[in-house]
Amino acid sequence: MPLHPGARRGFDHSAIRTTESGGNTLMFSTCINGRLVVAKWLFAFGAAEDIQTQNIKDETPMYAACFQGHLDVAQWLFQAGVVEVIRSRNISGYTPMFAACYSNHTSMWPRG
Repeated sequence: MPLHPGARRGFDHSAIRTTESGGNTLMFSTCINGRLVVAKWLFAFGAAEDIQTQNIKDETPMYAACFQGHLDVAQWLFQAGVVEVIRSRNISGYTPMFAACYSNHTSMWPRG
């Protein structure tokens, strides 16, 4: 996987909030790859807003984490304040819960 443009510049607080051509932030890329420690670091150093940022497909870091089955990341995002993002839909109308189920990560959701 190629480096995100913000990562190529070395440490620069302004680079933390950059996006690549698809609109993915460093936070999105971190969450889709299940890097919880890095996500927490980005959050602490200036990317807190990016936990709710949507890419050009209207996908959020929560959607990405759920699609890839990264339960620890999804739980942290929820605790960090993306409660309303659970119900958000991408351009195809899919929610993070749908993404988890579609990708056969049904153990991410409580039963009941």
